[in-house]
Amino acid sequence: MFFEIFVSDTLKNAISRFIVRNKIEVCPLCGIEGFLNLKGQSRIALDHWLCKDLFPMSAVNFDNLFPLGSKCNERPAKGSKNILIDNRFTKNRVQAFYPYLAHGGVSTSFSFTNEPTISGIADHDWEFSLSPNDVREQNIFESWNLTLNISIRYLDYLRMNIFPMWEDRYKKFIERNPNLSHANDISELKVNFSHWLASFDINYVAGSMVYIPFINYLIYNASNAYLYSLCENFKR
Repeated sequence: MFFEIFVSDTLKNAISRFIVRNKIEVCPLCGIEGFLNLKGQSRIALDHWLCKDLFPMSAVNFDNLFPLGSKCNERPAKGSKNILIDNRFTKNRVQAFYPYLAHGGVSTSFSFTNEPTISGIADHDWEFSLSPNDVREQNIFESWNLTLNISIRYLDYLRMNIFPMWEDRYKKFIERNPNLSHANDISELKVNFSHWLASFDINYVAGSMVYIPFINYLIYNASNAYLYSLCENFKR
């Protein structure tokens, strides 16, 4: 209400302009949830980066307000965390991540230490890493990661969304593309994976931050035996 009175605007319109200007349909802080500001649903959260309960004088500071996905905004992700300390037990001051500052981005990597079999995939069968592109930003990277539970959420995205469903998603991509067909050999399969990889855009496709390193593994690091088994399976 006060926002609308003093700036002759609405939060919904301001957030919609933010989306268009930045050309995003995915939460800009996590990359794994949608970011759509549509009629008929709740408005995207406008978060107080410095929690208003702990820093009431910053509650109306526009530099402290940031639109982000609901899953990032709610507990157990950011919630009412104090971003200026490492955790509520040790309470050590940290260099906090601030959403409006430009940074060097992050790199992700995935690999199977034991490639999948009919026995399924256990946590010890794979590795996923996340790191800042600029080592000088390690502190703010750790703040971002801990504040939003990024690593925890990415790892569970692999377990819950990618491992059990990626093969079906890939097959549907091939079958719906008139210019592609199921591969007859490993070389063709890698080409198909490359086309599939190109369909993932981190600004528009939720989960791309995790899917991209997974598909890169299939293209560049998977064993021929594993790729052959996939190729035969997809042809059925």
